[in-house]
Amino acid sequence: MSEFVLVPVSIGELFDKISILEIKSERITDPEKLSNVRFELLKLRDLAEGLPQYRDEKLGQIYRRLKSVNEAIWDAENLVRQYNSDNPPDKTFIATAQETYKNNDHRAALKREINILFGSIIFEEKSHA
Repeated sequence: MSEFVLVPVSIGELFDKISILEIKSERITDPEKLSNVRFELLKLRDLAEGLPQYRDEKLGQIYRRLKSVNEAIWDAENLVRQYNSDNPPDKTFIATAQETYKNNDHRAALKREINILFGSIIFEEKSHA
């Protein structure tokens, strides 16, 4: 049995996953979970470093924005999770939920930018009203 499988994804999805794993590696404290996160991050970075545009400054700029959006999503989701199901949603809860879906839309746009930069043949498609 293989230690992992390779799955075709868009290049934007690869960098999105790397940014999320970096956030996890900065915020998770459980040693076992952190070990798993760092292992996966190493494998994905190895793949990314083999791409021709890996050191492109434009990619760096988009990537930093993508990571920032993912950090905002992480923080918002943690805030939403703090709410107890017994409490009715208040203005803060509603504003946080709205900001989360807006950030997810921004995240999708940044992944698309990366896909275009690299000429990815796979694109993630969204369909929300």
